[in-house]
Amino acid sequence: MPSEAADNPGIDPTLLACARPVFDCGQRVLQELGAGFSEQVLQAALAIEFNERGISYLREPHIEVFYRGQCVGLDRPDFAVWIGSDGTEKAPAVVLEVKQADRTQDDHRQQLVAYLRALATTRAPRLVGATIGFLLRFPRADRFSPWEGMLSAGIELEMWSRDPVTGMIARQAVLPEI
Repeated sequence: MPSEAADNPGIDPTLLACARPVFDCGQRVLQELGAGFSEQVLQAALAIEFNERGISYLREPHIEVFYRGQCVGLDRPDFAVWIGSDGTEKAPAVVLEVKQADRTQDDHRQQLVAYLRALATTRAPRLVGATIGFLLRFPRADRFSPWEGMLSAGIELEMWSRDPVTGMIARQAVLPEI
């Protein structure tokens, strides 16, 4: 881990430390299942990986959405995960949204950004303080090359964060690019 942060001085090492276990779980799921499964199947497989690695998580936790100080509804990201916690979930949650697509779409990103905005005002005790969101994209299908045959498509993990002071939300990095 330190070498990645050292090679990328603009990336918060804490963010990378949170991202790596999620990325590794996604890689394992793709390696065993292959491409093309529904998001529900991928989420169930990720939950098994999280359990085996001792990563605390909630599936589809409720996030309250407020308008003018009044709750107007609930939304549900795929996961809230606590990386590096001792199981007591004292560390802030990381929101994880799982997508199955050949490339990450703007509407996928918008969904994650909306969750991060809503988390700024949530009263859900387990989600208070959450400022980081991950968008984990699994490929729809493996690629075919006429010269090389079937090539496994890879996963991609975008890391987003909300500044707790300014409220600005920005993409921080993408794995495996870094």
